[in-house]
Amino acid sequence: RILDELEESERIISNLRESTRGHLRFATSHHVGLHRLPAVLGQFAKAYPDVDLELQFMDSEQACQQVLHGDIELGIVTLPSQPDERLQLETVWHDPMHCVVAAGHPLASGKVTRKQLLQAPSILPSHGTYTRALIDHALQLDDNINILIETNYLETIKAMVETGLGWGVIPDSMLDESLKIINIKTVKMQRELGVVFHKSRTRSGPANALLNSLNSSN
Repeated sequence: RILDELEESERIISNLRESTRGHLRFATSHHVGLHRLPAVLGQFAKAYPDVDLELQFMDSEQACQQVLHGDIELGIVTLPSQPDERLQLETVWHDPMHCVVAAGHPLASGKVTRKQLLQAPSILPSHGTYTRALIDHALQLDDNINILIETNYLETIKAMVETGLGWGVIPDSMLDESLKIINIKTVKMQRELGVVFHKSRTRSGPANALLNSLNSSN
């Protein structure tokens, strides 16, 4: 507790300085780090050369827990739909998601019902992830679904779907001509990607600067 209070005092004092400098320890998920962050971090490093960035890659759920425990100052991740009340969430990107199959898959032609989809082999994010919870809710999935593979990596899901093994769910940013969107009546899916802070901790100057850079990137 004493160490936490000392770290909080250091952040408050640091924020009184005119220049933005210091150490920023934060985390991001693999998908956000690959598809959303590189350009932002490149610009940030040029604008704030006196900030030492320590970036860790981890699942969104783990990042939120580390923010709660004070192990990292912020997470740039998939935001939970039911967050811990101690967390502050700020959306940076809206991330629409779609059910997809390979172009030659049997479900790629004609209208697809929810029953047909659930009977076909699927490749989905693992149980317990924020993205899987969103998919389960949108598609009303239950234990009877035909799951072929579960993985936390959307890039792996896309690669497996492209081979024709089954259907999956990926975001807009990963769509290409190798995949066909399956439209299901009344079903819409969208993740929120953004920043997670601890409500009761003062944000450091580097953290505020990175948040400003993220918001100005849209």
